[in-house]
Amino acid sequence: MDSIVLYASMLCPDCPPFKNELDELKVDYRFVNITESIMNLKEFLKIRDNKEEFKNIKENGSVGIPCLVINNEEFIFDISKLEERFK
Repeated sequence: MDSIVLYASMLCPDCPPFKNELDELKVDYRFVNITESIMNLKEFLKIRDNKEEFKNIKENGSVGIPCLVINNEEFIFDISKLEERFK
């Protein structure tokens, strides 16, 4: 079974639609709201600051959410990629 984690914030306008799409696709995932606690933010930053997949995102001044992490090796940032991955 895949380990799937969604890093997001309900303060970000892109995150609720991303989360809703996962729910509609019936994906089993753990939701980490990075603005809910410092512990959640640190969990996300540990990944963001150490993974090559975030390089361009950081260079463009973006936070990097929503971010779906699958098995700590696959990263999905774009809602349009969800359906092709989970259908």
